[in-house]
Amino acid sequence: MAAVILLALPLSLVFMTLSGEFNVEGLILGYVLSIGVLLVAGAQNLDIRFTRFIQQVFYTVWYAVRLAIDIFVSSVNVVRVVLTTGDIDKKIDTGVLKISTQDDENNKIVTAISAHGITITPGQLVVDITEEDGETIMHVHNLNVGASRGSIVEDQTKRLRLIKGILGYD
Repeated sequence: MAAVILLALPLSLVFMTLSGEFNVEGLILGYVLSIGVLLVAGAQNLDIRFTRFIQQVFYTVWYAVRLAIDIFVSSVNVVRVVLTTGDIDKKIDTGVLKISTQDDENNKIVTAISAHGITITPGQLVVDITEEDGETIMHVHNLNVGASRGSIVEDQTKRLRLIKGILGYD
């Protein structure tokens, strides 16, 4: 329950920012709604310790910056493919790659955050998540399989390290 109480505060600040309610009532409403959302999402099971909170905040900020950079770079690449002249069939090589979440515990929260990080990046979309030989596998549709094949596993390794740091599993 401490995790819910702790995480509700930054979420209530996000609520205030998005709603434009920069007053005590907006903070209270955002805090109450945040607690409700976190309880429904099962956040009371998260291992967020007060002693490691600063480190988890660092991982959260680093993950957000890395995700923003990935989204920007991927957006530029997709725009370049669409706007450059020439045979579009030669520039687009769609397909599905299977990648492991690389999470030994097969934690559903880690899988969901990993899938979100991939799906929000232009040019990639997680279309299915399956269990194969006790391992969680994400099926990722790619705009350019050749370009993605070389980096998708390494990207997941980096993403997993940050997600586990956010959740306190490192």
